[in-house]
Amino acid sequence: MSTASESPAFSTFRRNISRMVHLFELLDESVDRTSSELSSFKSLPSTEDPEEVKQRTEKGENLNARISKINAQMDLSTEWGCVMLVTCAETYLQDALSYFAGLDSTLMNDSDQKASYREVISAASVDELAEELRGRWARNVIDDGGPRKWVDRFRRMGAATLENFDGGPMEELWGSRHLIVHRAGKVTRDFLSRHPNCAAAVGDQLVIPWQKLSEYVKSTRAFVVTVEQFLNNRQAGRSRQNAS
Repeated sequence: MSTASESPAFSTFRRNISRMVHLFELLDESVDRTSSELSSFKSLPSTEDPEEVKQRTEKGENLNARISKINAQMDLSTEWGCVMLVTCAETYLQDALSYFAGLDSTLMNDSDQKASYREVISAASVDELAEELRGRWARNVIDDGGPRKWVDRFRRMGAATLENFDGGPMEELWGSRHLIVHRAGKVTRDFLSRHPNCAAAVGDQLVIPWQKLSEYVKSTRAFVVTVEQFLNNRQAGRSRQNAS
């Protein structure tokens, strides 16, 4: 999705995800290129020349070392790719909710935000105070639950396009992110009970293949695009009502 009406929050999310995907594509290409080079090397005809054997042995070891290094880079990058993907999605939700609430205050109808006397007198303007309250409300929405709860919240707000959305991959992603940040990727009993297909046993090191991260990106991006379209359409409808 890329439209003239997209929110600043969505523009930022789209750019960040594009850069992240591009990084993994480059790493994947490096693995394929080096693997192809190793395959061609192994198909060379045999030789009994001692010097040639020595050179080939060294080259084979170097190629294997390069593949191991790139794979290690890929493993590390996919782990922290999960962390960044969650950060980008949560930042989008917070900034988008705050932005659209600034255009239509009814978005915050269920909010109980209050400003203290100190906050009122220290604010440079009413607009600044309102922006602070919108940001606080949006952050509370993000902190109150996870992907499945957010999906349910937007459905109740009227986002019918989320009716059949599968929040399972996002729940798995958020759980993986928590494990990476808080346990250095070591699988816990709670994580394994929630996501039994992600690891074999408690104490294992969580491994996230690039293909798995690609699924997480696809699911998260679909959710964000749907929320953006819903909020844009909702705002457009409110504007038409106010104009009539």
